[in-house]
Amino acid sequence: MFSKLPFRALLALAVVGGTWVGLSAQKPSEPLVWIKPSNPYANYLEAAVQKKHTPVQFTIFKKKAQLLAELDATARKGSTWRAVFTGQSGRASALSLSVVNSQSGVIVFSYTCHKGGHAFGFGGHEGFQSAAECLAKHWTHFIKHGKP
Repeated sequence: MFSKLPFRALLALAVVGGTWVGLSAQKPSEPLVWIKPSNPYANYLEAAVQKKHTPVQFTIFKKKAQLLAELDATARKGSTWRAVFTGQSGRASALSLSVVNSQSGVIVFSYTCHKGGHAFGFGGHEGFQSAAECLAKHWTHFIKHGKP
């Protein structure tokens, strides 16, 4: 079957196949983390973990995870009047992350990041994104140095 394919097609197939295997393989030193798929803020955290190169990987299989992540969010709406006169709207977002060892039930990491306050910035979706990046940064520092 493969003898009739041109060399370039075989090479492309090998590269694509090798890339797919490389992307799907878990790095042995990175623990698998499960976060409830229905959590509306999970994507913010997953994207931030990738951006900040946090040495963990997410899984959709709770039974395979070494760590369970619990993510909670709060948001406060701001005031237009306050924004116009002070430049601070009072809008704010906060994300809290707790990471639990799935075997022992011990909380291994917990942190809350607050973002917000500017009239035309943080406090909406960009506040949650910024807070998630803050969490990922502190989680990375904790993994590498043992403190947030």
